[in-house]
Formats: sequence, C-alpha cells, structure tokens
Amino acid sequence: VNADDVGMHPDLDSAAFKLIDAGQIQTISMMPPTPNFAVAAVMAKKRNMGVGVHLTLTNEWQEKQAWGSVLPKNEVPSLYNRQGRLWATTAEVAQHAKLPEVKKELLAQIAKVQAAGLTVTHLDAHMLFWTESEALSELYFSLARETGIPVVLQVFRLSNADQMQLTQQFQVQEG
Repeated sequence: VNADDVGMHPDLDSAAFKLIDAGQIQTISMMPPTPNFAVAAVMAKKRNMGVGVHLTLTNEWQEKQAWGSVLPKNEVPSLYNRQGRLWATTAEVAQHAKLPEVKKELLAQIAKVQAAGLTVTHLDAHMLFWTESEALSELYFSLARETGIPVVLQVFRLSNADQMQLTQQFQVQEG
C-alpha cells in the first residue's frame, strides 16, 4: 500500500510516516513542489527509505494551499493559469500545457527528490494527469524509459491483480 500526496501538509505527512513505522503501509510518494516537501524528505531520509515521486502538474487547492512548479514560472509558463497558479484540473493541463514544458518540469521534480538524498523507487501521477490525453500518456510512460524508474499506472477501475499484470506487460514492452 502506497500513501501519496506526501509533502502537501504536515498532518498528512505525520500520518503517512506513522503508518510506515507501524508497518501498515509499505511506500510513500512525495510531491516535490509542495510546501512541506523538505520536511517530509528529511523524515524519509531518517528512515533510510526509498520513495516514489508523485509527479504534480496541478494544484486543486489554489489559494487555500498554494504551490507552484519546481522550476521557475518563467521556464514553464504554460503550466500556470491567469491567476499565476498551477492549473486546478488535469483537463486544464491537457488543454493549455506545452509538452516540452511538462517534461522539463517532471524531470525537475524527479531531480529534486534525488537531490534531497532519496532513492526514487517509482513514479506516479497526482490526479492521474496522464489519463487526460494520449500525448500526456506517452510523455508519462516515456519517463520510465528515460529515467529507468518504473511508473505506476493507477488504473482504479481495474482490480489490483489486473493493474499489476498491465504494469508488468507495459514494463516488458518498454524495457
């Protein structure tokens, strides 16, 4: 069992690490652009644990809990709405974001987790952005080839066994 959104809020992070310490979950996925990322990274590093990167292109919280991209806004302007925030929905990302900027940002998020001294065990997608378009899917899956880090499909309409089989087939095809 994997807890995602780690780094978003101190309370969520505290709960996730309590579950890790109790053996009730096995992995976490961290959100590099979020406000509590640095603190959560220290918590993971103290436990000498590998982590997933919860690749983040949206902020559904907007002004309530603002976060932006890892890269400066001027390097990835298509990831931002007119209010200067990341898009609130994955549909908006698919409509407005330029793929080269998306890729640049996602690679920067992976690099940020690695720069924190953590081993990246897997990649997964905040709000399943990759399901919004074929181009975003192709980009998401290409990250596995480019980085050598497995992606998690997160196809919730399928059983866990079917998801594992699909992931395994994908990795064999891509590998």
